[in-house]
Amino acid sequence: MSNGNGAARFLQALRHGATHTGEPHHDVPAFLIAHGHPKTAKHCAAVAREARRIAALVGADADGAERAGWFHDVSAIFPTADRIAAAHALGVKVLPEEAAFPMILHQKLSAVLARELFGERNDAVLSAIGCHTTLKADASTLDTVVFVADKIAWDQPGILPYRDALLAALAHSLDAARSSTSAISGSGAKRSASFIPGSSMPTSDMPTPNAAGNARALPAD
Repeated sequence: MSNGNGAARFLQALRHGATHTGEPHHDVPAFLIAHGHPKTAKHCAAVAREARRIAALVGADADGAERAGWFHDVSAIFPTADRIAAAHALGVKVLPEEAAFPMILHQKLSAVLARELFGERNDAVLSAIGCHTTLKADASTLDTVVFVADKIAWDQPGILPYRDALLAALAHSLDAARSSTSAISGSGAKRSASFIPGSSMPTSDMPTPNAAGNARALPAD
């Protein structure tokens, strides 16, 4: 695990080329574009819009959902092959499942960047960012809103294969949408002990994919 000084230096290097106004709709696109990820900036905007829409439908924190949507993929600046090293540099515990399939580490890395680079201090928002790909056991309403929004705001080539089923389930309830997405993705609910350093927010019981093949059914973001 990285020491505090090492993590601080690592974070400082990431601040190059980005502005920080405290407004995610400005700061996140500027940051991602500065690091060569304009497509991810567009995806974050789409997830933020969708998360706000769903939150309003179910009576959740719309502002928090939108912020989580903006921040959820800020760690896309780290290529998948570099995510384990980035996690170690930032003091993020890497689970065996994450070591085997490091793509999913981006959700935890994004939560750390949201907190340490962009000053997000709302534990509920950090939780939603930190499980937006896999979700977790005992997920909050906000966790589920952002998880579902990310799946609806598909950013991979082609047509979202389960969009119609997901939207139909969401029209019934948020829980139905969550169940629909989980059934399609085949993700499991393996107990773990993941955490975000420096935060009081526990993120235990995070589901992890059953296998790389099953996990690929989920969007990469």
